Formats: sequence, C-alpha cells, structure tokens
Amino acid sequence: MFADGFFNDLASAWERSQDTFWPQARLFLALTLRALGLALLVGLPLGVLLTRVRRVAEFVTAVIALVQTVPALVLFALMISLLGLGQRPALAAAVVYSLLPLVLNTYVGITQVSPAVRDAARGMGMTALQILWHVELPLAFPVILAGVRTAAIAASGMIVFASVIGAGGLGDFIYNGINRDDSGLIWLGTIPVLILTFALFVGLGSLERLARKKSALGMSLGGGLIVLLAAYAVYGLVEPAFTPRTSDLRVGARDFTEGQILAEIVKQELEAETGLRVEIVTNLATSVSLNSLKTGDIDLYPEYTGNLLTNKDGLNLPVPADRATITPLVRAEMAARYKIAVLDEFGLNNTYAPCVTRATAERYDLHTIGDLRRTPQLRVVVDLSFLTRPDGWPGLVAKYDLHFVKPPQQVGPNLLYRALEQKEADLVIGFATDWQIQAQDLVVLEDDRGYFPNYHAVPLVREATIKRHPEIVAALNRLGGRIGDRTMRQMNYQVAVEKRSEAEVARAFLQGQGLLEKVK
Repeated sequence: MFADGFFNDLASAWERSQDTFWPQARLFLALTLRALGLALLVGLPLGVLLTRVRRVAEFVTAVIALVQTVPALVLFALMISLLGLGQRPALAAAVVYSLLPLVLNTYVGITQVSPAVRDAARGMGMTALQILWHVELPLAFPVILAGVRTAAIAASGMIVFASVIGAGGLGDFIYNGINRDDSGLIWLGTIPVLILTFALFVGLGSLERLARKKSALGMSLGGGLIVLLAAYAVYGLVEPAFTPRTSDLRVGARDFTEGQILAEIVKQELEAETGLRVEIVTNLATSVSLNSLKTGDIDLYPEYTGNLLTNKDGLNLPVPADRATITPLVRAEMAARYKIAVLDEFGLNNTYAPCVTRATAERYDLHTIGDLRRTPQLRVVVDLSFLTRPDGWPGLVAKYDLHFVKPPQQVGPNLLYRALEQKEADLVIGFATDWQIQAQDLVVLEDDRGYFPNYHAVPLVREATIKRHPEIVAALNRLGGRIGDRTMRQMNYQVAVEKRSEAEVARAFLQGQGLLEKVK
C-alpha cells in the first residue's frame, strides 16, 4: 500500500515537473561542483600555509570550525547582505561549510609526514618547495582526498538548502513539497540529491583508496580531479561577465504557494503586454524579498501591505486605527524611504484568520475573536512567526484580553490545518486566502475590535525599473481588483490539491479574465 502511494505520488510529481526537472538537476550538480572547486582553491593553500606557521594553526582551524556552527539561515542572511541574491551567496555559504575538512585534512596529512623523510629530501638537496611538491603532498594525498570527500557532502547539503535564497536547483522541489504537504515533490527533489551525492561520495572514495595504495593512477586521477574542479569554479566566476543577461526583468516570488502563483501571474501578464523577458526568482522570505528589491537584485514582486507596514525591514510602523489608510500610507512611505512604487491592489486581503471547525463554533457559540474570552480551554496552534510579529500573538491577546490555559503551539504554515483535522488543536490562526478554509468548511472568527491590519496584495516595483520600462505600470495595473479572496483560494487549491503547476493556474486565470489569449 505504501509503495503504491509512493510511486503514484512520485509519478504525479514527475509528470508535473518534467519541464523544470532536468535544468534544476543540472543546476544543483553545477553549483555543488563549483562550490567544491572554490573550497579547494581556498582550503588547500590555507592548509599548506598553516603547516608553515603552526603556531596559529589551532586558532585558525578553531575559527573555521566555529563559523560552521552558525545556523545556515544566519549565514545566508550575511552572504546576501554582502553578495546579493541567488547563486553567489549560496556558493559562498557552501564554501564556508566545506572548508574545515579540506584545511584540517591538508594540515594533518602534511604534518604527519615523517621528519626523517623530510631530512632525507633535504640531504638530497631539495628546496622547501620541492619537498612540498614531491614528498609532502604525495604522502599526504590520501588524507587530503578524504577531506575532499567530506567537503563534497557538506557542499551538496548547503546547495540544497540554498533554495530559500533563490539559488534554484533541486531544493526548490523539496521546499515547495514541504510547503504544500506534497510528498511527491519532496521525493522528486530528494532522490536525485541522494543519488548525485552518493555518486560523489563513492567516486571520491574510490580515488582515495587508490591513492592509499600509492597507485600512480589514483594519484593522477585525484590530482586531475582537483585541478578540474578548481578550473570549473574559476570558469563559473568569470563566465557571467561574458554572458548577456537572459531576462529584462526579475520578479521575486514569496516562499509559499500563493506568492508563487502571484509571481507567475505577474510574469505572464508582463510578457504578454510588454514583450519583455521575465525571470522568476523563487522561494524568497519577506525580509529577503524586500532587501533584494532595495538592492536591485530583483525588479519587482507581489507583497502584502500589512507586511510592509509592520515588518522591521519595511516601514516598521504601528497599525493605524483607520484600516482604509494603510495602502495610501504604505504607498507614500515606500516611495519616500526606498524609491519603491506600490501599484494597484490585486484585490485580495490575505489577513490573519482565526479559524475553528464548525462543530467547535457551534459547541461554544463562537462568532468573533472576542467570544474566545469564554473559552480559555481551547488549544491554539499558530505559525512559526506569529508569536513574535508586531501584529501577532502578544498584541492579539492584549487587545482582546484573552487568557488560555496552555500557550499556543508553533508549527509550519502547512501544518496548521492538519492540527485541526487530527484534533490536536481547537483554534488555528490561518490566513484569509488559505484553501483549507473552504475545503474543510471552517468558521473564520470576526476581528470585531479591528486588531489585524489589511494585507492587500500589491505589486512592488523599483522606481528605477519603472524609468527603464514605464510600460510595466499599465500592464500591472490591469490586474487591479481582479483577484479576490475566493479566487485566490481556488487557485491555491488548484496548485496544492489538484497538483497543477503555478504557471498553468496563472495562465488559466489570465485567460479567464480576458487578459491572455487562449491557445487554440
């Protein structure tokens, strides 16, 4: 039974992703090999250098080891601030995580060469450089290859995770599968990662074993591989400078289904109306999207007015009493502070939505958030950011004077409604356009004291981009008011449950609105 379900899910995911799978697989392998090559260019010389200044070796390796304890998301955030969005920070982070085995194994391999061997080489008249090249490195080579093997695994793991900063690759399938609770997509990304990583591990292990036998073939192949990886890494660094950009505009897509659908709608509308070539950078968190827009790594992306108003990377402003003023306020402040234009609202308001099952609503006569004061025994589940947001849990309980017996449990957004289904929660704080609200016949409690701000979806565009391509404003404003909450729920459902691609769903929506011609 499990096997049937597994293969059916995997086959479905493959059918939906054939157009993107091979490019993403090639990109994953290319980034992994480039990261490993860059790590070799840094790690091997550094390891050799430390053998010449041994008094600092322990300190340097300790620092490298300490850096590896930095959480990947923190490291990515640092790299984005230095290098921008996409593959460059991903490569830099992978290099950092791959350095320790290369530096340490190179250092240990060389320092373990017998002093008597060095003395014999000196007695033969060899210089220090000749001793390093003809004696120390060949004897240390098996240990160095073991470090290369370990570094390859570290680089592979970081490249998978780099999907969260728009690097692309097989991690996109895994990340989207987790967000949508789609096991087929998860396995479609995971299986080739395992195969490619295993092939690297076994191949480098074979070279290591040959080198340990002092085989000339093993030494030659291992040395040649290191040279090739280093050369490929250098090529990857200089190649973009000689390659023209393949797109006129880069659209950011948020790291959940709705954000990716909206990005596809924007992309297809712009391409149809303006003829510009548009590229989507996927799976970007709020802060990553906004900072990338400020720096010009992306040109535009769909965002929510409530996020822009309250987020510390946005405007970091209090919620005004009159909710109708939020969009004009956000529009004026984003232009004044960051030279970013807020165009016409798409129509949907994806605000927070406290939800209970219909049975719970009837049992406790729940209609509004204020009614929850009578039910302190309810078990509450929220998403991972809600407890710390300025418009989140602390302000909500203060505004409504709520008191619950147990503190809320935090889970990923895709697990909120599963907690209701499995009767592990009585109340969840979801989002107004979540497809589960309609599919599970949930009751959304009215925000009777007006705590939550409006979360109207809007296109954010750099003013510099508008100056280059003024035609995009009219094209995007054609979408104004066309995507209501119900329509957005339906599109989310089509992607998450019906397993249709974001591109297909976006195309069907635009055709239904008469904004895109139907292909006969």
